[in-house]
Amino acid sequence: MADTEKTVFITGSTHGLAFVKRYISTSWNVIGTLEALSPFKIITLGVSDEQSVVEAARQLEGCSLI
Repeated sequence: MADTEKTVFITGSTHGLAFVKRYISTSWNVIGTLEALSPFKIITLGVSDEQSVVEAARQLEGCSLI
């Protein structure tokens, strides 16, 4: 990150997702801390990128989805 870029450090990002989204929407770099993710799982997915979709599907193998 360049020194001229705006960066915000958010503690408790799991409960402060609105803050995270707000800063990201205004082109800030966001660094966040999380107490715990379990059982939440983050999967990166770009729906217009076929390889991204394939990788996301691979990560979901064996999961019961609703």
